[in-house]
Amino acid sequence: MRWKQIAVWAVILLAFALGAIAFWIGAWRRSGLPTRTGELALPGLGAPVKVRFDEWAVPHVEAANLNDLAAALGWLHANDRLFQLEMGRRRASGRLAEVVGVAGLAEDVRMRELGLRRTADRYLAVLEPESKALLDAYARGVNAWIDAHRGDLPSDLDLLMDQVEPWKPIDSLCFALLMSVDLCYPRFYEEQRFEWLRAFGPERTLDLVGKGELQLDDDVLALATKSKVALPAGEDEAVVDKKGGSNNWAIDADHTGTHAALVANDPHLGLALPALWYEVGMRAADYDAYGMTLPGLPVVVIGRGANVAWGFTNTELDTNDVFVEEVSPQGKSVRRGSDWVPVDAVSETIRVDGGDDVTVETGTTDLGAFLPPLPERGLPARSLAWTAFTPFDTVAPFVALARAKSIDDVPSAIESFVSPVQSLVAADTNGDVLFTLLGRAPERNLGDGSLPAPGWDARWKWRGLRPASDNPRLRRPSDGFVATANNDVRPANFAVPLSADFANPSRVERIRELVGAAQDWTAEKAADVQLDDTSRYALSVVAALPDDFEGDARDALAMLRAWDGRMRDGGAAALFGLFERELGRTVFDDEFHAEGLGPMGLLRKADSLQRLVTNKLSPKWCDDVTTAEVETLHDVLARSLASALAATRARFGADMNAWNWTALNQWTPAHPLAAVPVLGRLFVRGPFSVPGSAQTIRVFTGWWRGDHVDVGHGASMRWIADLGDGDRALAILPGGQSGHPFDAHFDDQLANYVAGKLRPVYWSESAITAHVASTLALHP
Repeated sequence: MRWKQIAVWAVILLAFALGAIAFWIGAWRRSGLPTRTGELALPGLGAPVKVRFDEWAVPHVEAANLNDLAAALGWLHANDRLFQLEMGRRRASGRLAEVVGVAGLAEDVRMRELGLRRTADRYLAVLEPESKALLDAYARGVNAWIDAHRGDLPSDLDLLMDQVEPWKPIDSLCFALLMSVDLCYPRFYEEQRFEWLRAFGPERTLDLVGKGELQLDDDVLALATKSKVALPAGEDEAVVDKKGGSNNWAIDADHTGTHAALVANDPHLGLALPALWYEVGMRAADYDAYGMTLPGLPVVVIGRGANVAWGFTNTELDTNDVFVEEVSPQGKSVRRGSDWVPVDAVSETIRVDGGDDVTVETGTTDLGAFLPPLPERGLPARSLAWTAFTPFDTVAPFVALARAKSIDDVPSAIESFVSPVQSLVAADTNGDVLFTLLGRAPERNLGDGSLPAPGWDARWKWRGLRPASDNPRLRRPSDGFVATANNDVRPANFAVPLSADFANPSRVERIRELVGAAQDWTAEKAADVQLDDTSRYALSVVAALPDDFEGDARDALAMLRAWDGRMRDGGAAALFGLFERELGRTVFDDEFHAEGLGPMGLLRKADSLQRLVTNKLSPKWCDDVTTAEVETLHDVLARSLASALAATRARFGADMNAWNWTALNQWTPAHPLAAVPVLGRLFVRGPFSVPGSAQTIRVFTGWWRGDHVDVGHGASMRWIADLGDGDRALAILPGGQSGHPFDAHFDDQLANYVAGKLRPVYWSESAITAHVASTLALHP
C-alpha cells in the first residue's frame, strides 16, 4: 500500500509539474503580443491618430502631421518589432555580449573599433530641426509602448532580459549606420587583400582582384610579405563572403500596358525571421507615403509618395580605405612623414553575460578609426577612412523623396545623403523615369582604394568627398527604362573615377533582356521578372568550356550545352551547381588552405571562375599545390565535370528529369534565438526547397554545407509600384509584419513568398476601407 501511495503522489506531482510547465509556456507565448485594436494613450501627440490594419497587419496610419506619424510609427515598430529594435541598437553599440554572452563578443569588438555609437552622436549634432523633431517623436512612440509593457516583454526578448532601456534618438541613428556597415563592408576587402599579398605576392593578388594594374605602395607590400601568419583553419565562408545584391528598374509610361510608370525593387540581404522591413502607409497633410520602413527610423525608406516612387540597390562603391600605420614605440601616436600625430585613444569595457569583462582599446587618428594590430592574421595597426564617418542628416533625404513632385526634384532631395551609396531608380506620375546615385564617393589622391595604403604618406590621403553632382545620372532614357543590379553603372566615357567592386553583370543583362523585349508592362508582369531564375552567368561559363572532353566529362558538357540555364527543378541545373562547387574547390581551395587563409568567398569565387574559363584569370591557379603533378585548366575542367555528373547521378539517379536543383538549394528561415536549446525549434520554419542562385534575378543563395546549399541570402522584400493607380501595386515580405514568434502575422506571408506570389497593396481610401481587419486609436 505504501508503494502505491508513493506512486499516486508521484503521478500527482508529475501532473502538477507538467501543468505548471504548460501554464508557463502558454503565458510566455502570449507575453508581449502586438495590440491592433482599441484605444491607447501616446503622450506628446498633437492630435488623435487612426491606425487601420489590413488582413496582413499592414498599418495604414492617418495623423494631423508628420511628427504625429513618426510617433505612431515608433509605437508600431515597438509593438511588432521590439526584439529587432533592441538587438539592432545593441549590435551598433557593441553591447550584444551583455545579453547573449561570448557569442556576441566578436561583433561587439568590431562595432567598438568602428565607433558607431560615437559616430551616431556626431550625426545627431547636424540634424535639421525637422529631422530632430521626427526622431524625438519616434522615440516617444517607442517608449510609450515600452512603458505600457513593463513585465510584459515579447517572448523572444523575455528569454534574454527583464526590461528594456528607454529609446533615444541616437539609437535610431545607430540603425542608419548599421545599414552602412552591412552595405559598405568597412575594412573587409583591403584586409583580405593584405593577407593575399602576404600569401601570394602582388602579381597573383592583382590577378584575383581582377581590376588590372593597381597602385601599390612598396612599403605596404614589404610589410605584407614580412611574415606568414595563418588565419584560423576552417573559417566559415558565410563570414568571409560580404558582397550582397539587389535588383531595381523603372519603366516609363510609354512602355506599360497601363500607360503609367512602374518601379520594381527587391533588395537582396540576409534572410531571417522576422523580416528586415516593416510595411506601412503614412498619410498626413504634410506627408503621404507608402512602402518599406526600417525599424529604428521614422519614415518610409523604399516606397512611394503622392507623385514619385523610388527603389534602391547597393552600388558596391568602395567608400572606405585601410591605411597601414607605423605606431610609435609608446603606442600613442602614428607617423605622418617625418612627424608624429597622436592617436585619440579610447578604452572601453564590454560586459559579457556569464563571462569576464573584456577591455577594448579603440580610438581615432586624423584618417579615421584606429584599428589595433591583429597578430593572429598578420595585420598591423591600421586606420580606417570611411565616408560614413562624415556626419549628415540621414532622415531629411527620405522625407524629401516622399514630398517630391516629379523625378526632377529627386537629385536635389537626396544631394546631402552620404552613406551607404545606392543606385536609385525613380518614376513619377507624369510617366517619366530616372536613375542616379544616392550618396557620395571619396575623392582620392593616389590609388583607387582596392589595396591598403600607407598612412604615413600624405599623397594617399583623401581630399574629401566628391559632390553629389559628380554622380552618374540618366533621365527619360530613349529606350524607356532604367535598371540596376549592383552592376557597373558608369556610362560610357564617364570621366569621374568611381572605384567599386561591382557585381557580375549577368543579372542586369537579364533584366534588360526581358524588360527591353516588351512594351505592355504591368505590375504582374514585372513580378514575373523578379521571379526569373535563368542564369546568364551559368550559360556563359558553359559556353566558354572547350569541346574536347572524353567519357563522363564529355557527357556532362553535352547535358549542360542542351540546358536552358534555369536554376530550378528538372534539367541540368543541379549538374551545373555541383560542377561550379567542384571547380571552385579544385582551383582555389588548395592554395588558400596551404597558406592558412580562410575560404575565398562565394561571389568572389564565382566571378573568378568565369574569368578563368574565359582566359581572363591565370591558369596557374589550376595547379594543385598539394601534389607533385602540374594540373592544367583542361585537367581541372574535365575532373570537375566528371565528378559533378557522378555526384548528380548518385543523388538523383540517371534520369535527368528527376534532377532537382531546388532539393540542393535549401532555405530554413530562423529567428536569432533558434540556437536556444529545446525552445529554439519554436523559432524555425521550413526547410524550403527554393529555385534561383547568386546570379539569377530571383536570388536564393548561400554556402555549401555538406550536400546542400544553406540559403541565407535573397530578396528581403519584393515591391512594385504603379504610378497610375496605387492600388495596382504589389508587395511581399519573407515572413510577416510581426516579429513576435507566436503572433499570427509572424510568418503569414512566408508561403506566398516561397511560392513566388505577391499580394495587393492598398493605397486609396476606398481600398483601405474595404480591407480593414482592425482599428487602433492613439490619443494624446
